[in-house]
Amino acid sequence: MSTRSKGLRAALATMSLAGTMIVVQAGFAGTAHARCIAENRPETGRLTIAGVTYATATPRTNTCNNNNTETTDYQANRIGWRASYHWQNNGLWSSSYGDYDTSTNTAVFTDTNSHSLVLLCADNEGSIPAGATPTWYCGWNGNVAVSTGVNRTFAVLSEGF
Repeated sequence: MSTRSKGLRAALATMSLAGTMIVVQAGFAGTAHARCIAENRPETGRLTIAGVTYATATPRTNTCNNNNTETTDYQANRIGWRASYHWQNNGLWSSSYGDYDTSTNTAVFTDTNSHSLVLLCADNEGSIPAGATPTWYCGWNGNVAVSTGVNRTFAVLSEGF
């Protein structure tokens, strides 16, 4: 097989994968939110893909009180999946990961202005056979990215915490 044919096949495979990702993102609307919309305005929700809820996150009572500390409980809703909560403050990302079970986990973080990006993810990386490609769902409020690792495309603003 010529080098040109191999290159053409690789380009077609890449375009096919990109097209699939667009269809997945548009076709599987989901929600994921546990954030403060503003002071005293928490928002709780789920990471749902094609009608299946993979993770939930809920801000703790009184977390949206403008004291610069957010406390959120999060969990996977399916055995073999892990939920994770990610936040960005001053350009630096931090994360809290649960286990591959449905236990409740807590993420606590502080910043200097109650104004951070947040993201909820669910993955099956630790529960699949060695060598298999993991699936990660990361998203927020109706937008979900499907990838093989954390994808911050749909992170949203949390403020007033």
